[in-house]
Amino acid sequence: MDKMFNNPIAFFTIVIILGACTMQVPANFIESPSRRYQLKVDLNRDKSDEKNYNCVALAICDTSYRELSRLQTGASNNMKWAVGWYPVHDTLILNSKDIGVHAYKISENHQLLNIPVGKEIEQQAEIIFTSKYADK
Repeated sequence: MDKMFNNPIAFFTIVIILGACTMQVPANFIESPSRRYQLKVDLNRDKSDEKNYNCVALAICDTSYRELSRLQTGASNNMKWAVGWYPVHDTLILNSKDIGVHAYKISENHQLLNIPVGKEIEQQAEIIFTSKYADK
């Protein structure tokens, strides 16, 4: 064992392996159609928040991935859900089997505001949902 720590290559190999085991996978970001924003989707893992525990949270980030705002959606991860951008606007669409379809626009101060869901958004919500679960 002492010989292994005297060998710099073996020592650094062990350090790299141990470091890789503890590294967290970075969150996936979804770029907005305008390329001004990035969407990060998280799950609420705060057990003290019983109402929203394991629910989908949406975070709007700038192009440097700095979080600008966050919205707790109330959509449970126990049910199927999908989220994506409306193709021509910086409008988010959430399609959840427990709370339904919701759409959000980004305000001037970067907050997500709930907007009415029309036929076009409903159709896009179905595309987003089907795309996510096509192979499952």
